[in-house]
Amino acid sequence: MKLKKILLVITTIISAFLMSSISVFADTDVYSLLDDHSANILKQLDSVTEFNEQGLPVVNTDVAYEMGIDEEALEVAYNLNQIVEDIETNGESSALATMERALFPIGAYGNYCGKGNNGWNVAPIDDLDSACREHDKCFKGFTKDNRSCNKAFLTRLAPIIQKNNVSTTKGAYALAAFKLFSNFI
Repeated sequence: MKLKKILLVITTIISAFLMSSISVFADTDVYSLLDDHSANILKQLDSVTEFNEQGLPVVNTDVAYEMGIDEEALEVAYNLNQIVEDIETNGESSALATMERALFPIGAYGNYCGKGNNGWNVAPIDDLDSACREHDKCFKGFTKDNRSCNKAFLTRLAPIIQKNNVSTTKGAYALAAFKLFSNFI
């Protein structure tokens, strides 16, 4: 459960930094690829997230609480706001370095999911790792146009998310990857 929260918060922050430096192509139907529970978590966060002067996402927790957003989403919101506060207090480089240490190797999954991979001659460990490998083959970097690559990745992730509870490492990683790359289609 804690891993899932960490992954959701970190991918939300990383998404915000990436969105501030490149054009973002939104697909309003992207959450329709997910099961209702996973989509609801992301939609709840979207509905109460604002961007501050630095372009960082800040969750209005008062409004979130008044709206009756569930505890799981509220916990992610509190963590997200703490990270943003750390960025504002200590600077982006320091906060991102802290997040990278928190994310890796926890944020890596299998042989292909996460930063880099374990070599092209290594077999994927499962369907999620295989989806990441296929994404690695076409992904050109966050500053490039990867819309078709990312759409294909989201399509591969959707059934994985639906088959795996979001409280598992695999389910949490798949949902976090979906959240990150859905901002770039």
